[in-house]
Amino acid sequence: MTATAVQIRRILLVDDDAFLRRTIRRMLREFGSPEVREAADGSEAIRELECGFSPGLIVCDIQMTPMDCMTFVSYLRGNPTLGCEKSPVLLLTATADSENVRLAKSLGYCGYLLKPVSPKVLTERVNAIMSVSA
Repeated sequence: MTATAVQIRRILLVDDDAFLRRTIRRMLREFGSPEVREAADGSEAIRELECGFSPGLIVCDIQMTPMDCMTFVSYLRGNPTLGCEKSPVLLLTATADSENVRLAKSLGYCGYLLKPVSPKVLTERVNAIMSVSA
């Protein structure tokens, strides 16, 4: 991999597709992020956060069941006890329709990635998010 992403120590990756999670986790680890935890939906992600995991970035698929990304992030933003109400969130989506983009912005997403995810675009998005967050 030729691109280098800003190193983020802890990342929470939320997607119901196990293959995609493994693929993105591998990319993130190659970028230098040593701790990438996975969750198959928003409710699993909340359990990770309730157990004290504090990610520097959350990468989340928009369409999951039983708890989708919008519900998860709304819960995250409304519960400061989790300590992640301002954590940057990168949205994963198969389509970037205007309704999803508008809703994502209203919930404070920092950007989105179209599937399938390439290492180059993932690197660019992570670097952009972390340079704004710094």
